[in-house]
Amino acid sequence: MNLLAHLSIKRKLTLIIMLTSTVALMLACAAFLGYELITFRSTIVQNVSILADVIGANSTAALVFNDPKAAEETMAALAAEAHIIAAVIYRKDAPAAFARYTRAGDQSLLPMIVLHNGHLFWQNHLLLARPILMAKQPIGTILLQSDLRAMDERLQRYAGIMLAVLLASSIAAFLLSSQLQHVISRPILHLVATARAVSEQKDYSVRARKESHDELGLLIDSFNEMLAQIHEQDEALKASLREKEVLLKEIHHRVKNNLQVISSLLNLQSASLTEPAVAAMFTESQNRIKSMALIHEKLYQSKDLARIDFAEYVRNLTNHLYRSYVVNASLIKLQLAVEDLHLNVDTAIPCGLLLNELVSNSLKYAFPHGRRGEISLRLTRLTASELVLIVRDNGVGLPPGLDIQNTKSLGLKLVQMLTKQLKGTLTCRAEAGTEFQLVFPA
Repeated sequence: MNLLAHLSIKRKLTLIIMLTSTVALMLACAAFLGYELITFRSTIVQNVSILADVIGANSTAALVFNDPKAAEETMAALAAEAHIIAAVIYRKDAPAAFARYTRAGDQSLLPMIVLHNGHLFWQNHLLLARPILMAKQPIGTILLQSDLRAMDERLQRYAGIMLAVLLASSIAAFLLSSQLQHVISRPILHLVATARAVSEQKDYSVRARKESHDELGLLIDSFNEMLAQIHEQDEALKASLREKEVLLKEIHHRVKNNLQVISSLLNLQSASLTEPAVAAMFTESQNRIKSMALIHEKLYQSKDLARIDFAEYVRNLTNHLYRSYVVNASLIKLQLAVEDLHLNVDTAIPCGLLLNELVSNSLKYAFPHGRRGEISLRLTRLTASELVLIVRDNGVGLPPGLDIQNTKSLGLKLVQMLTKQLKGTLTCRAEAGTEFQLVFPA
């Protein structure tokens, strides 16, 4: 049965039909041969019995007058019967043979085996004994030995005919099964093709073709009904998803607008300020709000409402910061090396705020008095589960003795808080400028 498991349905049907028909024919042939064997044995026993009775009746006078020669002349007529090998006549109550006949060139089993009445099949021979009667009284016994060549030849002839019938029937069964198996295999193969098309194309509107009203038809009806239910649920989910996408886009749009309103209010408020330090604090707050608003703007414009193209976001954020701090890009050059990464909202917002603080810090403090320099920003995948962000400048560096873990600077405090929010690790080096390196989960 394991061999059938790896065959196609067409081959399985053909093989099953062939095996069934072949076994049925073989059983029928075996039954026929068995019947022929039994019938032929009965017939040969009957024929030899008649022959024994005739020879016995013709030998009564020889037994009465004690003339063995006359009895042997009577038995010589058995030469006309090619299947008779030998014959022996016994007188009543006399152990020695009265007369005998043996076919030329044969060896008799008689009188090695002696029967008083009846028959025996022995070593491909028939041994038969019949009483010789006179006035209904036994006066002797005749034993005949017959070969079974006629039966063997007949059985061989029948076996050849049956083999030819079996071969012809098997060929006919194969041809018929090859044609008729399509009645079962075609609907199944069409059902398989439909299921594969649905699986590959995700098109639940496809339906399998029903060709009959039997069990296969019920299977196809059930399959189509299942597809209809899945299609209905799929359409409902798509409609619900479209509604949620529209709603989520609207939320991002409104959040972005509200943040811009807040930024505009801060801008209006800062316009009336006379103290530069306070005005700078307002500008920093506006930039922080802008970094968050930019996230929602990108999500609103994106097809993927869950993840943001962070490389594009970094370019837009740094361009805004250069404009906000009125930095000459020819004096302070910017080098970006950001991989094509898409971050989710929970990672993008704190990472964007952290970038805002570090880049703003370099733009404000690293290059005083129109000093030329360069800021490099690199974001890449460190391992399959970790990202590394490096912000470096070749400016004047951090003030001597500054401990970034215990600083009063609001920007650096925000950097520490955002690092914890990202579950990352922050390191700082102040050699030929300043370098911040953040490793955080992807």
